[in-house]
Amino acid sequence: MVCPVHLYTGEYDYACSAEETEETIARIPGAKGGRMPGIGHFPMAENSPLCKEYLWPALRELQALNEGARAR
Repeated sequence: MVCPVHLYTGEYDYACSAEETEETIARIPGAKGGRMPGIGHFPMAENSPLCKEYLWPALRELQALNEGARAR
């Protein structure tokens, strides 16, 4: 994997549907993410605790990848 990709979309985001995001993830090798139930287009403003449940694991993974790359 050259560049990690994480895509998340609120289940009722009308700018980009969760289905569109899932289709995009399926087309990018190694991409992760998906639907965020109970959230719309502005996840941090609508429900920041729930949004963080998706954001923090992605950030921790990116940090681990970065630290692994620096160790080489």
